[in-house]
Amino acid sequence: MMTKQALIRMLSRVLIVAWLMPCLAAAQSVQENTLKAAFVYNFALFTEWPKNASNGADSLAVCFNAESEMRDVLSALDGKPVRNMVLKARALSGLNREVVSCNVLFIDRHDRNHWHAVREKLAGAGVLTVTDDEDIGRRGAMIALSLSGSKIVFDIDQSAARQAGLVLSSKLLRLARTVR
Repeated sequence: MMTKQALIRMLSRVLIVAWLMPCLAAAQSVQENTLKAAFVYNFALFTEWPKNASNGADSLAVCFNAESEMRDVLSALDGKPVRNMVLKARALSGLNREVVSCNVLFIDRHDRNHWHAVREKLAGAGVLTVTDDEDIGRRGAMIALSLSGSKIVFDIDQSAARQAGLVLSSKLLRLARTVR
């Protein structure tokens, strides 16, 4: 259980990120992929995994296709703190059996043709799936990032998260554009 102070700190982070996102999205020096990686980090902060889903008592694995355009910015999340754990970035050479050992799986257009098979492998595995691909988002990813004007927004498939045994924070749900 989190202390009241830890909860307040996390809420403050989300509110600051939510407040700054329009400004950051408009800034030319900040790239879209960097913002998406910040969202992925915040999604990890506000997700509760089943007790048996950790890759070790002290880490959460953020996985992505080694061919992804997000590879560099997601790799930069390595070592970032999440509650009393750290994120471990893992570039996968293909979305194979290894995906079930991930806690967060970022999937993009490179993975579109394999999404159905990956989704079957992940059934009940406790892996948070995040995408920036509209097609994958419609076909069952838990969180789908997209652009709305100059802002990055996200939609949540809460039923998919529940089926995986994940609990998404009510704070995260309130920030989503839509929740299904």
